[in-house]
Amino acid sequence: MQDPTVVPPHEPLEPLENKVARIAQYFLERTQTMDDGLTRIGAQIAVHSLALRSLARAHDSPEAVERGFRAELDTLLGAFDDSPLTRPAHDALLLETNGFLAALQRKDRCE
Repeated sequence: MQDPTVVPPHEPLEPLENKVARIAQYFLERTQTMDDGLTRIGAQIAVHSLALRSLARAHDSPEAVERGFRAELDTLLGAFDDSPLTRPAHDALLLETNGFLAALQRKDRCE
């Protein structure tokens, strides 16, 4: 058992520049991990969007698809009534929505 009246020797303090470098490296690694994750998610969304547009062009009843899509979109937007989307999120949603609806309206649809 240690004597509580004796102060144990402490390790020497790490130089400040070493500590700052370690912290910077930590954030750099985490940022790279987040960037990689966002890139992966962006690629997945792009593929899903292309797949949906392809399906929309080939579907037998674009009117039914559009009605269902608009109903789902209304539900999604209703979820943001209390906390509106940020401008970039709103713009991305609008871009994807318009792209999908345009694919439904294409004159050169697959028959």
